[in-house]
Amino acid sequence: DNRDQTVEGLLAELRRCLATLNARGDIASFSPGLQDIPPVGYAGDALFSEHPQAQELLAACEAVGDSGKHCLVVVSGATGSGKSALLASALKPLQQATRLLTLGKVDHHSPMLPYAVLTSALRALAMHLLGLPAEEVARWKGRILRLVGDYEGLAVNLVPELGVLLNQRALSPTDVHSLDARAQFTRMACNLIKAFATSGTPLVMLIDDLHAADRASLQLLEQLFSHGEDIPFLLVVSHAENSSRVNENLSRLRASAARVVDITPEPLSVRAVSRWLATILHTRSSATMAMAQIIHGKTLGNPLFTHEFFRQAVEDGLITLPKPPSRWAFDSAALQACQYTENVVSLVLQRLKTLPQPGRELLGSLACMGASGSLPLFSAIAGQSMEAVHTQLTPAIDAQLVSLTGDTWAFTHDSVHKASLGLSGPEEQDRLHALAAEHMAGLALQAAGNEMLFRTVYHVARVQDTQRLLPQAARFSQLAMLAAQRAKSTGDYSSALRFLRTAHRLLPPDIWNEQAFILHLEEAECTFLQGDLPAAQALCA
Repeated sequence: DNRDQTVEGLLAELRRCLATLNARGDIASFSPGLQDIPPVGYAGDALFSEHPQAQELLAACEAVGDSGKHCLVVVSGATGSGKSALLASALKPLQQATRLLTLGKVDHHSPMLPYAVLTSALRALAMHLLGLPAEEVARWKGRILRLVGDYEGLAVNLVPELGVLLNQRALSPTDVHSLDARAQFTRMACNLIKAFATSGTPLVMLIDDLHAADRASLQLLEQLFSHGEDIPFLLVVSHAENSSRVNENLSRLRASAARVVDITPEPLSVRAVSRWLATILHTRSSATMAMAQIIHGKTLGNPLFTHEFFRQAVEDGLITLPKPPSRWAFDSAALQACQYTENVVSLVLQRLKTLPQPGRELLGSLACMGASGSLPLFSAIAGQSMEAVHTQLTPAIDAQLVSLTGDTWAFTHDSVHKASLGLSGPEEQDRLHALAAEHMAGLALQAAGNEMLFRTVYHVARVQDTQRLLPQAARFSQLAMLAAQRAKSTGDYSSALRFLRTAHRLLPPDIWNEQAFILHLEEAECTFLQGDLPAAQALCA
């Protein structure tokens, strides 16, 4: 009640502060809230941000700081059960504590980029260090150089931002055929993580949606756990699907971790739903208890479904929001009788149908590019002005289907991304992937690190109609071959094989030449290095 009720009111007060700020740094006093107009409708549209079980995660972090030993926290549950809310609740106190905190981003649409999760987490850490005072930067630089040793060039390959911090250029791999190349890369990456995790400043890394994380990153984290308990490092992973891939990844991580903490988000209580409704409707929780009991009976306390049920009931007029001078109200009998689907994807599809046609088409195009990305890059690929893209995207942002932070867009939930993928047909998806491959191919060799190269080859591989690629088949094949060599030099033989097969697909059919011979030989070697001797022998033959 004692805070600004709208962003507009807050901005008005900040502008007033700026206008009255004098040379001595003083601001003329004023009564706050004079330009803050109370909202019409409900105040918040966010999911439940305060999760009581966040304390379990914070306790695990405290134990890591006190003991100096690493720990694995596994947050598991059904879709919409509150895993993200639990992680979000823990983020604020973690950010305020003396810790290094980073998030490994998982892209559900293109999860197979080599070391994608690990790279995104370490790049965020490097950017954080670059913003520290000069003395702190020098201290971190010395620590990283001491632990990484002679592999600083490889470290810059993995994390381009370290090039600025360490004053070091990336190192082009020379011996991509050596088994020692994989050992060197693994040693470098493990030592780099150890450099970030210090006794005074433990490292906390969050990986949401483990089932979509790339295998190379997970293997490296297993290696890190296996080779030393005395690392103040907390790894937090979450997953929704109980698939064989999740079970395999988790069993390996569990086996290598010194300590494992399991957290399963509990359903919301009727009281929690009542408090949430009270915040939205600007009233006491006792006044919303009757409505909360009905909603809880329909949703069984699933946070995401509770949120969507409330939204749908408001849209259908079963819950009337306050409009001065009237009060909010709800139709108890109608709420009891309504049968909204429990399928989260179906709920999202209903919301997508309310968007204007240009907005739906744009969401389908963005979904082809991934779960998040650069809006200027998409604008260049799609051949649309940034102004036009912003205009078409605004309804989706207002509906909280997509978020926009600076020039970076992101789907707000995996279910939104999956549903949006169905808005573009196969032919349109082919066209977009081909456009993306063509545009990004021109940037791949100039960009720092390997991410742009790997993403370019990913888009090439996604094009189903090979005829679209023929004009630049030779160029794309060379980029795929280069991507395979760089993945292979890090020991990620699975990704190298995928890139090699993409290159092979671009060769003219039934033509045996030197390039085809080299591709077969490279495939045979990667297959051999994975331990599949019969397949390697067949390729050699």
